[in-house]
Amino acid sequence: MLIHRRLTHRMSPMLRYVKFLHWFLQEQREEVASMAELLTIVERGRENLLHVEEYLSRSAGGENVLEAGAPPAAGGAL
Repeated sequence: MLIHRRLTHRMSPMLRYVKFLHWFLQEQREEVASMAELLTIVERGRENLLHVEEYLSRSAGGENVLEAGAPPAAGGAL
């Protein structure tokens, strides 16, 4: 039991790092997907970019700025 607690205590910073890395990579994949979708939309509407602007303004409603799965800010409370 004591060995398990010590090992868990030593692994705690590493586990936080792994969680952060997992979150960061997930965010990067989402950004790449978003930009690929945006590129597709712009390429389809290249004849009239006003249609692209109108579509984007309709589809961007109500998104939460703060990410639900984001790790706490550096120096923040856990």
